[in-house]
Amino acid sequence: MLPERKVHWCCRANSAANRLTIAVFIIAASACTPRNDALTVIPIDPAPNSLLFAKLVSGPHTYRFVFSTNALTMVVDTAMAKRDLKQLTQSECEAQECVNDSVTQAGESPDYYWLPPLKNDQWTLPDGSTAAAFDYRQIAAQYGQIDGLLGLPAITTLNWLWNRGAGTMSGYRYDSRFFSRTRDALVCTAMEMIEGGKPAIQLDVGGQPEWFVLDTSADGRLSGNLSRTLVSALRSGHGVAAEVIFSPQAPAGQSWRHALLKPKSISLAGIHVDGLAFDEADGPSTLGIGFLYKLDRAAFDFANHRFCIPASTRVKPDSLPTQAELDRRAASTRPD
Repeated sequence: MLPERKVHWCCRANSAANRLTIAVFIIAASACTPRNDALTVIPIDPAPNSLLFAKLVSGPHTYRFVFSTNALTMVVDTAMAKRDLKQLTQSECEAQECVNDSVTQAGESPDYYWLPPLKNDQWTLPDGSTAAAFDYRQIAAQYGQIDGLLGLPAITTLNWLWNRGAGTMSGYRYDSRFFSRTRDALVCTAMEMIEGGKPAIQLDVGGQPEWFVLDTSADGRLSGNLSRTLVSALRSGHGVAAEVIFSPQAPAGQSWRHALLKPKSISLAGIHVDGLAFDEADGPSTLGIGFLYKLDRAAFDFANHRFCIPASTRVKPDSLPTQAELDRRAASTRPD
């Protein structure tokens, strides 16, 4: 029995030594590895091309805001604003230059409201902010509760990491070592603020350099929009790989005829992202949430005006509808 006991004791001794070794290794590893010091984490919906929703808390209230890199200001839903917020007086609005706000839409002069203190996890949004109010009831019918848009004044106070595998969009202070090390493992391109202050990156599309606004609040089956100017240049330079025409019903005297198309070649910071499809549009070229969902990881480095993706990025090609499908869809919108 003695040998058996000796072996048993040795196993316990070795087990204890192993635990001590593992503990020392963990402590050493944590000392040289920067911790993930995200202030806030916004969940990524596993359904492709779904919008990002941030839960913002104020006292007893929890609000659901769309994470929008296309909104130059904070925006709130009219019903929520009337229920919970204080409206700016005319003199307060003049002092805040409400009339010059870029969210003012044609034919609309929105009311403006003071935002209460808002938090998400450890992130506190800037105090003293105002927001324009719009009616989101129609959109809410599709997406559920929408209390507003989390716009650039708040978003750009942090750097952000998109991690589709983990299902997270995480926000970091500008001095976060974890963010810096993660970003440094990626390939970066300049992120300029255009269109009044919206983040944009440059892609090479069929040999044509083009700035694309990053718009996380634009959903849809395709990767974004192409400006009509770029579409014309691609056609004249034989840079279109595939194209179908959509002609939905439009008001009298107007035309909503536009193309859905795939350029022959697209690259971002020298990385080929061929296979993306876009909608032809009157405005600037944009990359919507559909493009972001094609990336395993991405970094929005607002501190240094850079957008970064892995060098190993390979995107899944978009699927264009057939011309017959579009013709049937257009016909279904026409009155009998």
